[in-house]
Amino acid sequence: SALTVTGGSQFAAASFSGSVGIGTTAPGAKLDIAQSADDSGLRISGYDDRNGDIATLDWDSAGTFLIDTNQQGRLQIGGASQIGWLSGGLFALDDKYIAFGTDKDYSIAYQGSSDKLFIQDGSTVGTNVRVTIDSSGNVGIGTTSPGSLLSVNSSGNVYFGGALTVSGNSLFNNATTTGLTVNGGTLLGSLVASNA
Repeated sequence: SALTVTGGSQFAAASFSGSVGIGTTAPGAKLDIAQSADDSGLRISGYDDRNGDIATLDWDSAGTFLIDTNQQGRLQIGGASQIGWLSGGLFALDDKYIAFGTDKDYSIAYQGSSDKLFIQDGSTVGTNVRVTIDSSGNVGIGTTSPGSLLSVNSSGNVYFGGALTVSGNSLFNNATTTGLTVNGGTLLGSLVASNA
């Protein structure tokens, strides 16, 4: 049978202990909702000017837990500064990350103050950065301040396994007579070795 409770009644103002079951006589939590059919779980409707907005939480016939809305799939978790789903895409706002691995071993993060995207070791935004993409489209490997389309900063060797083609003028800073080795099919344009 149906039970409807509205504000102002003594029943609505009553105090309860224990657990409440909806669709079940044996609730296993403070509030336990048992679906009577697939796709028929919890429904929350909007208020006032948003009274046509609906959000649902339920299990479907494939065993997938669904969180859905009728507003272009808009979903936000953790308030205005966290992550969400909007118009078919996942978004994470300033200084948030999406982590991979049980211990958040690696993550992709966006830093709002610098307008940079990082691939980093761990989940602290801007720390242990492995790859950086800035707002100009420059990519940095080993540096968070790429000054060109591709900036590689390494104390070790940088290895190219295939053919390397360099067109235009190429500048190698701090090169020595033994600092640049060319083997195989490497084509260099105008080569300038600074501090040779």
